[in-house]
Amino acid sequence: MTDTKMKLKYFEINPRDTLFFGDGTPFKKEISNWIQGKYIPFPSTFYGAVFSEILRQNINKIKNPKYINKDKFNEYLSNILVLKNIFIKYNGDCYIPAPLDLYPQEHYHYPLMSQYKKNNDKYDIIIPDKCLERKEKYFINLSDIKHYVCKNLNKIILKKESDFFLRESKVGIKLENRQAVDKHLYRLDMTRFKNEYCRFVIECQLNEEYSIEKSIIKLGGESKTADLRLTDKKYESLEKFKKIHNFDNENSYNYKVVFTSPVVFKNPIPNVSKIIGNHMGKRILIGGFDYKTGKQRKETGFDSGSIMIIKSDVKKNNIDELINDEYKTKGFGNYIMFPLKEDFTDEN
Repeated sequence: MTDTKMKLKYFEINPRDTLFFGDGTPFKKEISNWIQGKYIPFPSTFYGAVFSEILRQNINKIKNPKYINKDKFNEYLSNILVLKNIFIKYNGDCYIPAPLDLYPQEHYHYPLMSQYKKNNDKYDIIIPDKCLERKEKYFINLSDIKHYVCKNLNKIILKKESDFFLRESKVGIKLENRQAVDKHLYRLDMTRFKNEYCRFVIECQLNEEYSIEKSIIKLGGESKTADLRLTDKKYESLEKFKKIHNFDNENSYNYKVVFTSPVVFKNPIPNVSKIIGNHMGKRILIGGFDYKTGKQRKETGFDSGSIMIIKSDVKKNNIDELINDEYKTKGFGNYIMFPLKEDFTDEN
């Protein structure tokens, strides 16, 4: 990325209706009859919606793509907008997907955490015995991240997807001459916020040369709309959790890396010599359109909340080198990183 005047900004997105966010699974006519959706779309969905509005409002400042070298196209875009984290704002608080080593309990409000046992040069991750199964995605308050880092679990309250969202189904058919066509009946998973106090907050780096006013944008599939506005409110940044330790000093700690957004690596399996433990989320399939090739994307990655344990000699910039650069600018691969103090040693 070149030296541009990028400023940290926050957008609030308030849906006007139900929304549809595909999960990346290809839909095949006459075979598929259920189009599964997500409560929260991939970051690239927000990136495309916000960038489209920046383009519309600043059309005279944007170069025509045909005059931009395709090899430099992503760099050009990253000098205008870089998506960071996506929050759910609920009753004034902001939430992000919870780390996958946090598990809810049945009779207590606070979660349990997996334990990390060193086994030679690797780490074994031990799931708590008395935890509940994670049947849906959980979220943690931004203000509770510091408690997670310090393992003050009794101060953390997790939220479930169902605390924020409602699921609604839409049934569609194909008509010819006012008659339903065989094998063309399908169902879509639509979603909406539970109440008017919920909305999305988008954290991004925006070039200060580009202005954007309050507007209505298209978001997701089915041509659904949402209100977009730039807010002056300053939300708690996760960047400080990358700076709680001086990575340039020699130390005896290994590090825990928690991805706060879905992540796409440059290689399907990153350099295993640097990774000495992991608790990765489910594999995800990311759709979309590739401008360079003119073909549909079929990229795979890992879901938010995924965790890696890395060697103490790996610096912050080494982690960035593992992540796909193009997807990084579109909101994938954001993380927090801090020293890991294992719960057990070889002597335990």
